[in-house]
This record gives sequence, structure tokens and C-alpha cells, in this order.
Amino acid sequence: MASHLSGRFSACVAIVKHCRVILAGGHLGIVRGIINTGPVVLHTHCFDSEGFVCAALLLFCFSFTMVSLPSLPVSLALSPRVYRILGCNSGSMTLQGTNTYLVGTGRKRLLIDTGEANNFAYLQYLSQALAETGACICGVLCTHWHADHIGGVMNVARQYSVTNLMKFRRDNPEENIKYEQLGFEFVREGQLITVEGATLKVIHTPGHADDHMSLQLLEENAVFTGDCILGDGSTTVFEDLDSYMKSLKKLQSLAPDLIYPGHGSPIHDAVKRIQRYIDHRQRRENQIFNVLSQSKLPLTPMDIVQKIYSETPAMLHRAASINVLQHLEKLQKLGKTSKRSNFHSIRFVFFCFIFRKKGWKMESVLTKNFAITITARS
Repeated sequence: MASHLSGRFSACVAIVKHCRVILAGGHLGIVRGIINTGPVVLHTHCFDSEGFVCAALLLFCFSFTMVSLPSLPVSLALSPRVYRILGCNSGSMTLQGTNTYLVGTGRKRLLIDTGEANNFAYLQYLSQALAETGACICGVLCTHWHADHIGGVMNVARQYSVTNLMKFRRDNPEENIKYEQLGFEFVREGQLITVEGATLKVIHTPGHADDHMSLQLLEENAVFTGDCILGDGSTTVFEDLDSYMKSLKKLQSLAPDLIYPGHGSPIHDAVKRIQRYIDHRQRRENQIFNVLSQSKLPLTPMDIVQKIYSETPAMLHRAASINVLQHLEKLQKLGKTSKRSNFHSIRFVFFCFIFRKKGWKMESVLTKNFAITITARS
């Protein structure tokens, strides 16, 4: 059932099979899917990109749409020094919602991440948590620049008179100037941030985002991993695969007992979960390299997709090529592949999230055919 409301479609889809039918039928892009139990609800609007954006997001959210997520309480004390408040923004990209954490045991506590902008339901639950713990916020740490983690920082800063805002630097100096103008202080690798009962060590973990940081809670041998590792499902959206893999290994070297993820449930088999992430990416990379090695002719990324994603619906293949390209870039950095093109320089930008104050906007730059071929180096 679908109805057009104020320029947007609201579709109630019982099973993933029905999603595919809708995707095949028009210019439909998923903005957010609320995936809990029962029917899958998709909030959508129209795009001019021939349904590609929709297919891309469906691929990235596929593991979430196939299973029901465990229900999480909005507010919960996870340990004597960690109190979780959900961001009240559940969706296919955010699972049960962004996890935000009050950290410490005294009156002054740190808040890790702030959810989305102008989410007054979240601010109400945050106020209740502060009242329940008798705490105030003395500083905010944002794990990375994505809107579901940093979007609400100005709301929090204004409502609770917080002036100590912290994050890691971005690669783009112009972006850093904007954050400085908002009052952010940039933290550095290995920096210790302390409050009563808690010591947080900054760990730069880029890949999902260039400024992504994790925070090691020394008192519990635990790590707040942001979107580097999720409590349910897996992180499949990243900016740079090579950096992401290095970040996973850096986290693994910490040998944490517990992970507090940016979305989903706490992870108690922390080292095993990190290894599972590494193994999954390595298996995919091996598949791609084997396809290239066994081919007598140069292949395009779409050729590779058709071989290793044979069980994935064909309409999702172009979206799958985004992951393939990330792996190819990593293989090229390692000197395992070579690239040929008819252009002097080519950069494929398939889609990026542009986060603005009022929410998420999706842009996509598409090519009808790949003007690039890849071969394995002997």
C-alpha cells in the first residue's frame, strides 16, 4: 500500500520481495526504513537517478531488512559508569537508533555523540537520564561528522550550557574551520580525557569517515567504536576501505573485553566480532582478486559484480559495484591490480551523504557504463 503525502511516498512493505517489486517499478529512493518487528516501513521520495540510489541503500541495508532487530530500551545503565540513551531515530541506516552515552560516575559526565538535530524526543530522554543520575554534561565527544552522531550537538550545547565540544580533525581544512567556528576543540591520537570514574583514550579509526574516532574506556577495557563496528548487522558503508581495515586491526590490537557500538547492542565477544569483520572483508577481497586473476581479459567493475554477486538481484548490481570499487582501490594501493582508462583521470563518485541541519540529503553521480578496466598484476 502506498500513498503520496506532501511530495513523499509512504510505503508499507510486508517482505523484502515486495521491496524489490517497488524498486523495479519507478524512480524511488529510500530515505529511511524503520526496521524493527513486523512489516518493513519505508519512507521514500522520488529521485531522477533511475532508482539507483534506492537500490544502493537497499543493498547496504540488506542484512537489516532480513532480520528483526532486538528491542532496546531508550535509556539504560549499562555499567556503573556508562549510561546509554538512544537517539530516537531508528531506521535502516541507524538500526534501533544512534547510541549516545553518558560516561562517568560523578556529577560531571561526558556525552559521547548527540543524535540528530532538533530531535526533541531525544533531548527529553537525555534530560530524564541526567535527572535520574544527578549528573550534568561537562563535555561532548562526537565520534565522527555524520549527522546522526553530531547533528544534535548544538541543541545539546544550548540546552545544557556545554562549551567543551570535542572531535577529531577532518582531512579537509575548510571543514575544520567550520567546526572551530562552532566552538569545537580537536582532539589528538592517544589523548586522555578524564572525568570522575572514567578515563577515555582517543583512538583515530578512519575508514567509515575520515575523522572517525573510537574511545577506549580504560577502567573497563572497553571501546566506544562509533560506526566502525555495530552491535547488530555490519558496517558496510565506508569512505576508504584500506583505512577501515587498518582501523579494525588497530581496535583488535587493544584486545577489548567489551564494545559499546554507535548503533545496536553492546558486544561482549569483542575480539571475535572484530575478527569477523576483518574476515568478511578479506573473503570479499579474495573473491575479487581471484576473478581478476582467472580472467584472460581485462574486466570492468560491473563484470566483477556479475561474477561474485550472482545470487544478488540484478537490479542491485550497480549498487554492489560501490563495494567492489572500494576493494579495487585497496588492491591497487597494494600493487595487486592495474587500471586502464580512456580518460586522463577518472574518479567515480557514486553517492555521498550530504548532512544538513534539517536531515539527510542524498546525491548520486552516475555513469551509464564504466570507462575503466582492471587487470590483476602477475
